[in-house]
Amino acid sequence: MTAARFPDTAPGRVLLATALRWHVDSLAASRAHTRAAATELGLEPRTQRACALAASELVSNALEHGSPPLELRLLEIASGLRLEVEDASPKPPTELHVPATAASGRGLSIVGAVSTRWGHYSTGSGKCVWCDIVASD
Repeated sequence: MTAARFPDTAPGRVLLATALRWHVDSLAASRAHTRAAATELGLEPRTQRACALAASELVSNALEHGSPPLELRLLEIASGLRLEVEDASPKPPTELHVPATAASGRGLSIVGAVSTRWGHYSTGSGKCVWCDIVASD
C-alpha cells in the first residue's frame, strides 16, 4: 500500500455517488453499495470483500472524526474500484499505529492493508479520503 495525496490514475465511469446518513446504519449501506459495484465490475469474491471492508472503514472513520454531510463515491479504475468518502471536516485523516490490544484506531491501517494505495485531498468544503483496490492476480 502506498499513501498519496491525490489519486495518480484517472477513474473511469462513476458507478455510484450517494449521500449517506450521518448514522451508524451507513456502515452497512456502504458495504452493500460497494459489494454491488464490485460485483458489477466482475471482481472476484475476495476483492469484493476487501472493497466492502475498506468502504466500511472509510465511512466509520468519517463518522468518528469528520463532520456531516457524508458522501460515498465508487468509480471504476483499471482492474478495480476506487472508493471515495467525503465529509465536511477539513481535518486530514491520521493513520495511527496502535498496540494490538487497542479497541480502536486501526481503520486506516486496514484500508492500507487491503488497498493498492490510499490518500486524501481537500475539497474546499471538507476532505475526501480515497483508496484504490485492484483485482488480485
